[in-house]
Amino acid sequence: MTPIMLFFLDDRAQQSIIALMFSVISFLGVIGNLLVFFAVLLSRKLQTQTNVLVVNLCVADFLTSISLPFQAAAGVVDDSSSPRSFLSSDGFCAVITMLEIVCLGCSILTMTMIAVNRLIVVTRSKSAYGQVFPRPLLVVMIVIVWLIPLTEFGVAVLTGHITLDYYPRFRVCAWREDYPISKFLIGGTFALALFITLCCYVKIYFFVRRHARAVTNDLRNESINLQLRSHSRSLHTRHSPRRLSIGSDIHVPVAWNTVDAFPAADNSPMPVVKTGKHNHLASFSPQIPARCQHNENAEVVSTRASSAVTDHPQAKHNKALETDITKNLFLVVCAFVISIVPFTICFALPSCQEPFVYTLVILTMSSCVNPIINGFKHPHFRPVFKSILLCRLADIQQPSRLARKLTKR
Repeated sequence: MTPIMLFFLDDRAQQSIIALMFSVISFLGVIGNLLVFFAVLLSRKLQTQTNVLVVNLCVADFLTSISLPFQAAAGVVDDSSSPRSFLSSDGFCAVITMLEIVCLGCSILTMTMIAVNRLIVVTRSKSAYGQVFPRPLLVVMIVIVWLIPLTEFGVAVLTGHITLDYYPRFRVCAWREDYPISKFLIGGTFALALFITLCCYVKIYFFVRRHARAVTNDLRNESINLQLRSHSRSLHTRHSPRRLSIGSDIHVPVAWNTVDAFPAADNSPMPVVKTGKHNHLASFSPQIPARCQHNENAEVVSTRASSAVTDHPQAKHNKALETDITKNLFLVVCAFVISIVPFTICFALPSCQEPFVYTLVILTMSSCVNPIINGFKHPHFRPVFKSILLCRLADIQQPSRLARKLTKR
């Protein structure tokens, strides 16, 4: 069996590139997650229970982002001297690595809680949502998503199953597993969390799809019913007698087929109706032809059918908005899964050495993805981000008390 040659990251160019990538991710993550935090703080519109979990996710990403400059510095520091710099010391690296791992686990579990939250928001009523997600339970859930990774990794470190130290070969602070059981326990927890997350979004997708089909069928049935009712009214109006107006006070019913009332020829004089001592010309409004009346009824049907589509516009707008928000959060999950897959594959393969540090960089990109997606896609965060970046806090809709104080409203 050919022994595996150990890889050492000695190339200064690669060290500088990796340090630069860590620095850029850290900058974007710090600025972006602060924007999320202040956006929720300044806008009452963003102060929802779902966004409480989003803020918890941005806190975990923010802590990961502030640890990355130390990873960048550890990658370019000269660790050959004795004693080693504190950046490459085992104690300092243990703190940085523990912080990153706990925040990573918290991010995964928080996204699972967000997925469950969106599933209930989209598929259940508001009262049912309040029963499943009361505010005290939300606080307990946030505490739990921090305690689970902290307990799992803390116990594994204290019992010696995981070693947190400086990797001189890769020039990064990382963790090594000395016993496979810890990999299965911790990896199994996170895999289960991601599986539940994806299942929730799949259920949301099929629910929204069924709901859209049901709405389309209801509108089609409503349009058919309107046409039938309109056609029935048209037939009733066509065969009902018309009233002949005589003078201003006397009305005599005249049928269209009355021979005495209408002359046979088109150029005959107007009929004269004798009532008492006075003779009056029969004044009447000509009947609308059947085809014109049909067209007129068709326009009414079309108008009513179109109005049926816009019944309860606010409710439909809110439902569509919740769907857009759910899609946005699902994009965050997809971006996180894409970032974690290369690291997971490389970590599981003993022969994966040189790409390891690059997969670690890709993994940390998830800390800056959430605010970027919110800034470009979220219908509520996007305008608030714009107001903050342009220093126009007065443009924030539904400002919080703090925003009103800052703008002196």
